[in-house]
Amino acid sequence: MAIRFDATGEELARLTTPPPMYSCTLMAWVKIAALPASYGTFFSIEWAAGQYHAALVQSTGLFRLFSANGPGFANGATLAVGIWYHIAFTIAGSSAGQFLGYLNGVQNISHTAKASATATGIRFGRVNDGDDLNGTEAALKVWNRVLTAAQIRAEMGYVVPLIFTDLNTWAPCEASRAALHHDLGPYQQHLTVGGTVTSAPGPPIAWAPQRRTVWGQLAAAGTPAGPKVNSWMLAGVGR
Repeated sequence: MAIRFDATGEELARLTTPPPMYSCTLMAWVKIAALPASYGTFFSIEWAAGQYHAALVQSTGLFRLFSANGPGFANGATLAVGIWYHIAFTIAGSSAGQFLGYLNGVQNISHTAKASATATGIRFGRVNDGDDLNGTEAALKVWNRVLTAAQIRAEMGYVVPLIFTDLNTWAPCEASRAALHHDLGPYQQHLTVGGTVTSAPGPPIAWAPQRRTVWGQLAAAGTPAGPKVNSWMLAGVGR
């Protein structure tokens, strides 16, 4: 399953406990239903009204990263309507080449992040001043760390995270398992719904890898602040 954004103001957002601005990874599976008049937002990390780092699609279908107050846009590949893509970005600092965009597990954009910004929130489906997405998203994951390209490629294959260390947010958007906006990660800090979002069919990926692999990841994260081990996390996973 996935979450459908198809009207102005529809989003999933959280304006508390975002990841560190210069040590973060955000990702999601996305499918564009219609190209925007200007821009449609996949996800963003913000620090003030109109100020954010974002992954967007332009009216021409161009995948772009945006950094407010100076760096501006950096361009990637052209995306098509009706196709599932895995989009991710990492921010490791504010020097050139430390704001990276990934398309289907491969680095596609190298950019520069705005310096001296303190994160105040994350959003999926729009930025805090508009640029609404007309599309679908699934397997939303956020970390308080910079994942490598190999780790991003591995994560794109499953709804369940493979890396629980420093996992800030995991919203699978699986209506049959939890509310679409629920964070099922270590801290269970649910996102806030903007507008009236609905569920939709999701991308063609597995819920999780083999059972022994998932149990190993859960055990490794089994600290007092670690995730609750729920049976539905492993439902349908091979033994």
